[in-house]
Amino acid sequence: MAGSKMAVSMKQGAASGWTPLVTAPADTFQRDAAAGTASSVSDPASGSVLRVVKTAASAWSWTLSIPVDRFTGYNGSDETQTYAFRVKMINPMNVSSEPASIERKVDMTPTTLTVDRHDVFQVAGRAYKYVDGDAKVPETKGTVVRITWPGNSSTDVTVGDQGLWQAVPPEGVNKGGFTAQVLSDDAEGADAQGRFQGGNQSAVVSQTLEFRPSNSALPLTGGWPLAVFRILLLMALGLVGFVACLRNKQENRH
Repeated sequence: MAGSKMAVSMKQGAASGWTPLVTAPADTFQRDAAAGTASSVSDPASGSVLRVVKTAASAWSWTLSIPVDRFTGYNGSDETQTYAFRVKMINPMNVSSEPASIERKVDMTPTTLTVDRHDVFQVAGRAYKYVDGDAKVPETKGTVVRITWPGNSSTDVTVGDQGLWQAVPPEGVNKGGFTAQVLSDDAEGADAQGRFQGGNQSAVVSQTLEFRPSNSALPLTGGWPLAVFRILLLMALGLVGFVACLRNKQENRH
């Protein structure tokens, strides 16, 4: 490895070629460097910064920081959200090693949330992973939306088909404001405990719970008002029948 250069590049799933990110010069990996020796290399073209640390007698560790503007062209498709990263060594004879590569989903676009219903019986809305004018791509099914209720209690719900999400306010919560937020929209990358990783938070959306009368309180839909309506109707029918009887008696007398 001593005397060799290390080159790192990346490629978007929808792209045809690799984009160079940084090349560490041959003097980066000194054979006689002590463990703990650290250095960094910056690439002015890509803006990437490579940091290397010698961790043992013949082992090195490296990390690469890539500017956000390297991840462009996302249009809501998985292909434009997926990137491959490749690293290879180039020896003093300018011969390259077999490259090592890895593919990862890189989501730089926070979820967009809407609240379409916000009454004391249900709050609901939609989640979009990409919005561009009239173009709206629903968020990945399984993405977690956290609703924080008045009093600071919270409910986690998952996004369903077509980006739909919904929750029922806890018992006793019938007024006040609530918020909804996606803490991380990496629905495909949960850890062993089921916690979603990624940290790509959506903006917080806020709304106030509204009181919506139950259908049972409306005429002809059930509940006590309908019972009263039925009683009044029976009384009216009875009165009509009583009047008809009186008329019949009077006619019979004549």
